[in-house]
Amino acid sequence: MNAKRLLILTWLVLSVGTVSFAALINPISASVDLSMVSNAGCGSVPDSSSQSWGVPLSSLSASADAFASCTHPNRNVETTGTVTANWNNARSGNIKFNSVGWVTNKNVSNGVALADLGTDYSYTFSPTKNDLFTLTYNIVSRGNNNGFGLNGFFVELNNISYSLPIDTSGTLNWALLAGNNYTLTVLNEANIFGGIPSLNEHMNGTFRFSNQATTPEPSGLLLLGSGVLTLAAALRKKFVA
Repeated sequence: MNAKRLLILTWLVLSVGTVSFAALINPISASVDLSMVSNAGCGSVPDSSSQSWGVPLSSLSASADAFASCTHPNRNVETTGTVTANWNNARSGNIKFNSVGWVTNKNVSNGVALADLGTDYSYTFSPTKNDLFTLTYNIVSRGNNNGFGLNGFFVELNNISYSLPIDTSGTLNWALLAGNNYTLTVLNEANIFGGIPSLNEHMNGTFRFSNQATTPEPSGLLLLGSGVLTLAAALRKKFVA
């Protein structure tokens, strides 16, 4: 009878282990959207592009190049940037921003370069278990005026937000609950306006995310099941003998 009970317990443990192999993250939606405006003093020039999932976990990309030019005197403002998003699977992926910023000439006395008008990056998902969401980031700038106006990036998840300055790197963590929907948002905050000197300023941002269940993983459950199964087999031999 004891051996029979142990065999039933083993079956239950292995069943739980099989269920735990279900996906940790259910992907729901994702999009990238860059929207920018330039003004050299004689009118605003916008440019934007966006892309959202047709097929879940497919790669996304967007780019914008708003070029404004005036004469008498000649003056230009060009605001640019690109973003790409890739997923290894629903649990992990990366977001890359490249060359977000502007080039202007010294004659712009009342200009605008706004790179921060889009929703940039958004990923909505639902954990099937309590989850630790980890985001690593690396933000670098280049230019002739110490990154003037670039301002870095804004990140938000689960109503907890961070402003990440240029030329920084680090790791952020969020504890998420099973069954809820969450949206990761990453926005660039680059903008300048008014009297603009001659500038050539851009920034790149790389973000990598991953998820890890905070409940036992399948490997641990299978080891437990293996141990129970071995014990049950030994007891069964004893009873047979």
